[in-house]
Amino acid sequence: ALTNASLSEGAGAVNKRSLQKITVETSLARYGEMIDYTDEVDLFSEDYIQVKYREELGELANSRQEDLLQLDMLGTATRLYSGAATSIGTVGAEAVTDGSTDATSKVSYDLIRKSVKKLTRNRAKKNKTLVTGSTKIDTKTIAASYFAIIDADIKTDLENLTRFDGTYAQTAAYVPVQKYADATTIADGEVGSMYEVRFIESESAVVYAGKGATVPAGYVGTLAYTGTIGTDAKFDVHAILFPTEGAFATVGLKGQGKISFNSKSPGEVEIVNPYGTTGFFSYNFFYAGIILEPEKMLAVYCGASK
Repeated sequence: ALTNASLSEGAGAVNKRSLQKITVETSLARYGEMIDYTDEVDLFSEDYIQVKYREELGELANSRQEDLLQLDMLGTATRLYSGAATSIGTVGAEAVTDGSTDATSKVSYDLIRKSVKKLTRNRAKKNKTLVTGSTKIDTKTIAASYFAIIDADIKTDLENLTRFDGTYAQTAAYVPVQKYADATTIADGEVGSMYEVRFIESESAVVYAGKGATVPAGYVGTLAYTGTIGTDAKFDVHAILFPTEGAFATVGLKGQGKISFNSKSPGEVEIVNPYGTTGFFSYNFFYAGIILEPEKMLAVYCGASK
């Protein structure tokens, strides 16, 4: 309240404030993988296979880091669920045999608005500023937005969403990235925008297959599920992750680079390779992630169309 900062006439050294340093702990872990090969790979291959091995190992190392980041960020306690769900295990519980309530279990315009409202109330910073207007036909201005990481199934449902435009007419709620007005910096993997959220599609986005509510007998709806109806079928649960600015960080190790790559060609003769026939490529890195402000890191769970 502003009354706590008020000053009376002739006030002295009052309304003092102090900073508090909070120590947060995490654990470092080390990860690595390797590819070994023989000199015959070079001798009998038409391509320079060593280059291919190095490229593939680099992509694998990058993928591992992204997976670790995503799993750590999904550890946030700030969550929202579609429909009446209160946990991952209850997503899709509204589904009935005629599929009439499927929409409440999927991503919706209202679910995205609720996500934005929650992040705004928690004072999370938006990742991107306003994309201004353009004179080009059929382009859209984009509001200052949060980023959200989604999978391909969520993207498909987003593309089909509509909303009332104020005249009781339905209009598309989702704006694909190719319709953004004016030039702007597009994030890697960005596919579109809706309300105050810009979506990034990731092929490795987490899907909790068969972890939702039990699929009712005789179900004929469109929600994706895993298993056999009548025995062990349960709905799949998809995560929408909002990694807002400053809410998460990785912890580096002093003197260590992000990823260390090592290689040895088959021609290097030594006691463990006496005939000079075996070589390898490898990578290793230390990793530790930490959620600095959990109230500003949001995970949303919902079903998706099959």
